Amino acid sequence: PGWVLDDLAVTNVGGSANYWHHGCYTSTASTCGYSNSASAALQRSFNLSTAGTGSTLRTVLEWDLEGSSYDNFWVEMSSNNTTWTDLTGTGTLGIPASGYSVGGTQYGDETGGPVTLDLNIPAAFQNQNQVDVRYRVKTDSSVQYGGTPDNQEGLTLDSISILDGSGNLIVSDNLNSQLTMS
Repeated sequence: PGWVLDDLAVTNVGGSANYWHHGCYTSTASTCGYSNSASAALQRSFNLSTAGTGSTLRTVLEWDLEGSSYDNFWVEMSSNNTTWTDLTGTGTLGIPASGYSVGGTQYGDETGGPVTLDLNIPAAFQNQNQVDVRYRVKTDSSVQYGGTPDNQEGLTLDSISILDGSGNLIVSDNLNSQLTMS
């Protein structure tokens, strides 16, 4: 008696809240393309005064970008909103670059669904009252999709959290308000 759920998958293919998407989404065609020569960023400040050694920036996201040296994204931190530190360790290439490992799985141009990206918070930002976190996307002048073209291309952020060195949640943003990020 009762219910049994097996092999359940949840996919956010668009809606009005609780995510940020840079790219394209269509429900009326089988494929779409994101904008060429685009540059966008989503940013907010966090209080990291209790984020000491071993603290982590956790983001649930999905990407479907051309990759290589063409269309990529970066996760960055700043203490002055001027000088930015790349947390991905990919330098000028960004993610997905030529492949990126998340939780031990190597991803190329697309993740095929949401993944949890954990990035170490550098010592320079630990225990600071105000630290800016930025997700930056940049595309080139050609090819408007990653991997296999489908009806959702680009970068989608679902949630952002800060965890202390023991894995305890310090603060999170589920992107359910336009007021927390710019």
